[in-house]
Amino acid sequence: MDTLSRLLGGLEGSESELEGAAGPTGEPVGDVRAQWEAAQAQGAPPRRQGTEAGNAGRFLDVDEVQAGGGDPRTGRQTALDEALDIPTVQPRLCYVVLAMNLAVYAAGIGIAVAQGNDASNDFFLALAKVNDSVVAGEYYRLLTATALHAGLLHLGLNCAALASVGPQAEAVLGYAGFATVYLLAGLAGSGASLLASDAVTVGASGAIFGLLGALGGYFLRNPKLQGSGRQALYIAGVAALNIALGATQGSLIDNSGHLGGLAVGVALGLTIGPRWVVRRELDIPPGALAVPDDAREVAVVVDATPAWQRAAAAIVAGALVLGVIMAGVLLRSQVEKGRTGSGACEKP
Repeated sequence: MDTLSRLLGGLEGSESELEGAAGPTGEPVGDVRAQWEAAQAQGAPPRRQGTEAGNAGRFLDVDEVQAGGGDPRTGRQTALDEALDIPTVQPRLCYVVLAMNLAVYAAGIGIAVAQGNDASNDFFLALAKVNDSVVAGEYYRLLTATALHAGLLHLGLNCAALASVGPQAEAVLGYAGFATVYLLAGLAGSGASLLASDAVTVGASGAIFGLLGALGGYFLRNPKLQGSGRQALYIAGVAALNIALGATQGSLIDNSGHLGGLAVGVALGLTIGPRWVVRRELDIPPGALAVPDDAREVAVVVDATPAWQRAAAAIVAGALVLGVIMAGVLLRSQVEKGRTGSGACEKP
């Protein structure tokens, strides 16, 4: 996690800033001891070490829970004079996706060795984004095309980008967030390509641009993260450079797919990504029914994004991606009808 630590740093702040820490609703926490004593009788939850998501180790405000605060991710408790702990997950899905891309390419090579290049080309074209085939109802191509790559250089560049961006995005977005961004950004890239390009297209670039955009949205959503402004500018620069290269004359890069994935990624990073807030609470021993006189105050980083917001944002993003796909299908259908009509009117 050294790379992630260097990228994220920590929340900017000092002990003085923690004095006015706000809860997930943005309201001041106030007197922590009085809150705990006034709450309904409850035992302190058992402590969970490390940075796994969960409520372990934090004081649950009854009003907050009843208000629909959900089950936010929390970091481990830290002393007020220590660096704050940002909860992350151990990246796993990004490596599964990486292995899938390699396996699909290896399958194409295996078919070429066993059955010849023609069979390998048939395998490739059966999964690629081919506009006429998509219009004919083979919508699965919009997804399967994201696992195909046109050569070792294309595969290597995308796998290197995924290995770099994927773990960082998954660590802060969580497993569900990563899967949502990768899937919808990949479909958005294919849908935008269907809408704007006649070419047969393949590659995970749209999904990877989505992860890059989601990281940018995450940093914009958490401006108090150390270096968040610099990271957002860096991500914007990387995306702009790649899009500029794709716009050069003679380039085979489909920028429409990149832009589609990037737009969805930024939107999801701003809406389903975590929004960290700092809370003060008392370090109460497990099972305690009273506040010890020597209980110390500690700081906890809490994700204030409720579950309903994540679900609503994912549904809206999915509907927009579906709209882009349907617009592409309708456009390509009209283009095909125009070609058929003009051909029927030609004299022999």
